[in-house]
Amino acid sequence: MAPLVPLPTPFGYSLPERLAIGVSERTSGPTPTLQLFNAWAQPTKGFASIDKDYPEGNPLFRVVVDYLSPSSIEAFELCERRWGWVKLNRQPKQTSEAADEGSAVHRAHDDWLTKGIPYDRTTRIGEIAACTLHLLPDPGSCVVEVEVRFTYAGIVFGGKIDVHWPEPDFVVILDHKTTGDFQWAKTTKEELIGHPQAPIYAAWGMAYYGKSWAHLRWNYALRAKQPKPKPSWHLVHESEVKPAIDAHIPTARRMLQVIEHANSERARGRMFGARDLPANPRACQAYGGCVHRKLCGIDTGDALSSVSL
Repeated sequence: MAPLVPLPTPFGYSLPERLAIGVSERTSGPTPTLQLFNAWAQPTKGFASIDKDYPEGNPLFRVVVDYLSPSSIEAFELCERRWGWVKLNRQPKQTSEAADEGSAVHRAHDDWLTKGIPYDRTTRIGEIAACTLHLLPDPGSCVVEVEVRFTYAGIVFGGKIDVHWPEPDFVVILDHKTTGDFQWAKTTKEELIGHPQAPIYAAWGMAYYGKSWAHLRWNYALRAKQPKPKPSWHLVHESEVKPAIDAHIPTARRMLQVIEHANSERARGRMFGARDLPANPRACQAYGGCVHRKLCGIDTGDALSSVSL
């Protein structure tokens, strides 16, 4: 693949510089519908930050929303209370050995794509990462790990895209995935854009680069004694992406309403947190089990018996 050529801009910045400082001008060409989204990229904080008026340790801290991420939307849709323990009550995020391993694989990919550091195949992490090597662009030919944002329907969406780069007729959005079983892989286009991550990232890429098409490249690596790759690559048009995002707008609005209400109550000295949100017992065992289940106060036995994930 040819190296990424810096795009001409009236400000004189190269593409990496533009992404670093947040300049939001777009390339020339046809104006797709999604270009109406205001898209930009810049290094900013995550979903929730702490207002300086509320010192660390104060349970009535104000939740400040920078943007809604795909993972937060998916968590909220799975179980509002489970989402609330982290975002409203500041409980530790759920982690696992598999998640930590996935993060290490991501770092190995980043080192290869940004610095050309080869995968260490003498380690388990290196073996897992290297199994998708043939599915990756050349080092230095793409943009790696950038925070992105765009506004739509009055809501700021965003997240961190693993890898992306523009082609003449479309933008490529690449995501590194690890899994213990390929049954969890989203292999069809419908599965991929049915979850918030793919359409949100595709929408940003289309809007930012002025494209009507995005090539989604979800590269799954099987965490096994003999790692195996499974690519899920799909070309999507803006006419498919916009309805996919529209499907999550009610959730996004509900999330913002919950946060606004929580802040309003806390400003009055009243705690509004996870326990004030509805729980979904069917989510108690999802993704290895909810670490906040004991805090919930719901009937764990009933919750476990109702699981059919």
